[in-house]
Amino acid sequence: MNSLAQPSKGESSASGAARESSSSFLSSLGSDIVVLNIGTAPSIFQVKIHPGVLGEKSTVFLQLLNLEDGTKPTELNFLDENPTIFGHMLEYIYKGRVISKGEPLIKTEELTETNLARAALDPSPLVNGNNKRQVTITFKNLSGENNSGIVKFKVLLQPYAKQVSRDAEAWTTQVEKDIDFGVIKQKLKDDQYTELSEIDQDFDLLYSNHVQVHGPGHNYTKLAFELKGLFHQKTAEMRKGTVSDKNLPGLIPNPPTLLQQQHTKMAQLRIPLPSDELLALHILATKYQVSGLQDLSMTSLISSHIQSRSFPTLTEIILSFSAVPTDSPLRRYLVKTVCYNLMARVDKPNDLPDTLGSTDNLYQLCTESEELGKAVFQMLRGRNGASIGDPRCGGFCEFHAHGRQEVCSLGGVNGRKRRAEDDAERFGFGGF
Repeated sequence: MNSLAQPSKGESSASGAARESSSSFLSSLGSDIVVLNIGTAPSIFQVKIHPGVLGEKSTVFLQLLNLEDGTKPTELNFLDENPTIFGHMLEYIYKGRVISKGEPLIKTEELTETNLARAALDPSPLVNGNNKRQVTITFKNLSGENNSGIVKFKVLLQPYAKQVSRDAEAWTTQVEKDIDFGVIKQKLKDDQYTELSEIDQDFDLLYSNHVQVHGPGHNYTKLAFELKGLFHQKTAEMRKGTVSDKNLPGLIPNPPTLLQQQHTKMAQLRIPLPSDELLALHILATKYQVSGLQDLSMTSLISSHIQSRSFPTLTEIILSFSAVPTDSPLRRYLVKTVCYNLMARVDKPNDLPDTLGSTDNLYQLCTESEELGKAVFQMLRGRNGASIGDPRCGGFCEFHAHGRQEVCSLGGVNGRKRRAEDDAERFGFGGF
């Protein structure tokens, strides 16, 4: 055994250090083996593990493996746990990562600066307050309503099929979803847009419809292309640093903001699992106090919501909120999510049934779970009238399990977390 720790003749010191490290790891595993029975019959999985590895990563496992009477069990039962999710936790404990399910969402060869910026998918600017007023003024200028406005786009304000009757049949048969500039203006007026990206999508649809019917060289096609390009330029200040301001003709890309760099890092770290499994994994890591996995799964969950431009569903919130302790970072994230949707969004006709876009859904959520409803009110009152920001855009460590003085295992900075904890101490509402 000593020969393993000593470099052989002619062996480099680096090679010797590597061997010594490997030897140290093998020694730490020990010769003891514990059998874990996971799941319920008839699908019980048996796994043989090294108790030293489990005890090092989890204080709960350390207690289970070292009984008060001094005995050490050779078998442990986890009959209520999901074998798949439990397997992900064991993989993290042994490897420090979770990659068993499919390929990583972002492959190593794709991690260029440009692709990382796209992968981060910062949330698009919201269409409310000053942003909505700016878009409204821009629309008036582009539609020729103002004296100094542009009149040539007026032809796009009406449905094309009504303006040019000879092309009406071709238009209605080839265009799956009709839209015009007038419809886009009305949707803005009726508060049907939540994010700027939704307006971009409608301008893209307007342009693609004309390409579909007329081809790229038609006058209307050129006007639609110019209109969407001008809209991007007129709103460039609003969308600085977001994905939507990149790769547009005539625009110089802005350097990534700190928030975008943060989201890029989150996308790199993200565990390639769907959000419901990430929630289950975080709850399991919380239960067994695997702190590193708590932070990694939380970061992965938020990154998945950023990339899909979504929030937890009603079902996910109800099930997850009651499954973790009152001081859990996941609870804080869920409560802040509800508060943000309650204060910063309005009902949309295209909102899905199980989402937070509906006032009725938010009311049902807060009334069915008295504990959740109380936590929402505590957070709103604790803000002293200040607005609730998008929880997906907080600090890197805001929803991590580690304390303000502890080093983040993912390399984050604790600044925003420190402010969140200071607020909790100031208003005294249990970590919210």
